[in-house]
Amino acid sequence: AENKKSVQEMEDLRTSSEDLKNKLERAEKLVKGLGGEKVRWVESVEVLEFNYGNLWGDCLVAAAFLSYAGPFGSKYRQTLVNQEWLGPTRAKSIPCTNDFSFS
Repeated sequence: AENKKSVQEMEDLRTSSEDLKNKLERAEKLVKGLGGEKVRWVESVEVLEFNYGNLWGDCLVAAAFLSYAGPFGSKYRQTLVNQEWLGPTRAKSIPCTNDFSFS
């Protein structure tokens, strides 16, 4: 009986050991995969922070576009954006995206 109990404990430990080994391997894969994601997330944060700085001017031009450019063709709309709205926005030192476009 004692021997049977010891054999069962050993089998349970072996099974537990295999489970833990598999979990460790999966955890290592996950950590390696997330390590690559960190670089992508850092780059995304930098882009978002830069875009956040341009939000005031972008919102101003977008509001003008939505309010006034609707009835006009796409070429004239782009002319309005580039020449009539972005120019004065930049002249007043309001930050906005350099390649602002609705297309």
